[in-house]
Amino acid sequence: MSPSLKDERMKDYFIRAAEEIIRGEGIQAASARTIADRAGYSCATIYNHFEDLNDLYTQVALSIQGECRAFVENQSKAKENAEERIYERTRWYVTYFIQYPSLFHLFFDKAVRFKQEEIGLDRFFTNLIGGSEEYLYAVHGLMLFALNRFSPLGYGEVMEKLAALR
Repeated sequence: MSPSLKDERMKDYFIRAAEEIIRGEGIQAASARTIADRAGYSCATIYNHFEDLNDLYTQVALSIQGECRAFVENQSKAKENAEERIYERTRWYVTYFIQYPSLFHLFFDKAVRFKQEEIGLDRFFTNLIGGSEEYLYAVHGLMLFALNRFSPLGYGEVMEKLAALR
């Protein structure tokens, strides 16, 4: 096995372990020690493959965005009307993150300093969904309120409020 293939495999073990922890317990539980334990390696090994934990979190965020994109694209029905297409894709985007609120919160955790500019949810949302800047902020504001329990909204209520944004 070539060293580069081995390195990529090791990196993937750490990315998957970090993603599992973040998905299940949140970013606050994803320390170098817990990630390394989940991956089956020592925590020093992480730093052989990543500059720091923010570099690892960047890779996790890219993985999450890829998974979210695939989910939205697989679930969305083709719509001729641009407004309907934006709403359809937004509905599945919101559904994805409501299922995994800890993944959504990763993008807003002030302790995480992503290493690449393309991680921003604003660019990801705009590229995946489209819509105006106001729509982008309204959707994420609604999700932050619902997922942070600031507003006691169930899934149905979130979808009703999302439909009202159209």
